[in-house]
This record gives sequence, structure tokens and C-alpha cells, in this order.
Amino acid sequence: MRRLIITADDYGMCEVVDKAIDDCADAGLLTSTNVIVNMEDLKSVETLRERHPQISVGMHWNVTAGRPVSECPSLVNPQTGKFWKVREFITRFKNGQIVKQELRDELVAQYEIFKAMCGHADYWNVHMNSQLDFKTFPFFNSLALELGMTKTRSFRRVYINPHGIPGGLRGKIMEAIKKQVIDIWFGRIIPKTGTRMPDGRIMYFNSSDKTKNIHNVGRNVNWGGYDKTVELVIHPATVTDYPGFGTLTTERLAEWKMFTDNATAAYFKKEHIELVNFDVI
Repeated sequence: MRRLIITADDYGMCEVVDKAIDDCADAGLLTSTNVIVNMEDLKSVETLRERHPQISVGMHWNVTAGRPVSECPSLVNPQTGKFWKVREFITRFKNGQIVKQELRDELVAQYEIFKAMCGHADYWNVHMNSQLDFKTFPFFNSLALELGMTKTRSFRRVYINPHGIPGGLRGKIMEAIKKQVIDIWFGRIIPKTGTRMPDGRIMYFNSSDKTKNIHNVGRNVNWGGYDKTVELVIHPATVTDYPGFGTLTTERLAEWKMFTDNATAAYFKKEHIELVNFDVI
């Protein structure tokens, strides 16, 4: 059987996200979620493992949205009091404008909040993928290993077919280069540090593709063989108009409906897709 980890990001962001994630877990169609601790809704986090013992619970570090939980002036836009946006964070990190001790202190403080509510994290990742850079990733990964978090998300591409690469021939060439670089990075280099990951993550160039066609989460996925464990990342919510959603709006509602539907569970069974959590990594 093909093995699929279904992860919902952003538990703790707000009530409408938490409600949607809880619903997906209750439906048996969620095997993993990760907790963001500096947003507005932590009241459900303390009972998360008790209510959903079958799912993995990860640390969702966040240094690019909302306010910090520690004193870290270099991470914060002084005009807003909130974190720099993701591109600004990465640029400032590369330019030495982020004080690494402040970044470390903020990440440790977030982990301590997580640990007090959820115990040890089953894995880690970072909000808005601000770790997905050759300069920033080693920092996050090194601290995660120091804290005993040895599992994370893979960004090796697992495509749907057709996978809709934009930009014509040039887009296909650039995507082929990106895939090769990421395959080497996440397939060879990072595992040498002791960090373990799924074999890959299902890639959608249009975020609504997964909900347009049920086969795009199963039959149309280029699994690359039947011995793979891949991750599908979703961002469900019960509404579309929460101000912190960014570009993901209607897709969130569609994902909530899709991953609480008994028909989706029946589909996975028919397609011989086994739903697993991070314990198999």
C-alpha cells in the first residue's frame, strides 16, 4: 500500500482553523497537525493529544507572522511591533541583520510553550517556509536537533499528473533544476545531519487543484513506486475571510469539506492508500 501523511498546518492560529482541524481528525482523515503558539487561539491546544491520540503533533515555529513571545528587536518591524514578513526575514538573516541569539531565544521560548501544553514535539516545521533557504535551514535544523526534534517535512517534489508547471518551456526547465537541487538537498545532505523526513511532499502549482479532483490526492499522484511515504499538507478552515489567511481563502473551506467527507475516506481505501503519521518516519 502507498502511505500518506495528511498534515494540517497552523493549529492555534484561530478558532475557525482549530475547529476545522479537529473535524478532519474526528473524521479519521488527518494524521498530523502542528501547533503555532504565538497567535490567538491556544485554548484547545492543551487537550489536543488527549482528543486526538492517533495523530502526530508537531512544533510549527513562527517568526514571520504576528508578535513574538520574547524580546527580539531584530526580528520585529519597529513600526508594527510584529515579525518581519518572510522575504524580509530571509534577506535580513542573510545580511546579518537578524541577531542569531535573539532568533534562538524566540524559537526556544516558542518550543517551551509548546512543550508545556503538548509535551515533546513529534516533528518540526516553520510557518510560511521561512526555513526553506540554504542560509536559514541549517540554523533551524541545528536547534531542532539540539532540542531532540529529529523529524521534519520534506520538500522533495511529488507531482500530480498533469502537474501544470507554469511558464511554458522555460518554466519546465526551471522546475527541473529546482527539483534536482531539492532532491539532493533533502534526499542526501539533510539526512546526514540526523534529521529524518517523509520521502516527499505532494506538489500543487495551483493550490485549489487538490480539491478540484479527488484523484489529485491519490490516483493522479506520481508516487514513484508503491514503497513511498509522502506528505499531503492542508490548511482547512470553516470560513474563508479570516484576515490572517493571506492568499489561501476559498481553498481552506474546500479542504475542510473534502477532508471531513466519508467519500474521501472511502476513496483512500479503494485506492489502497494507507493513512499514517510521523511515527513511520
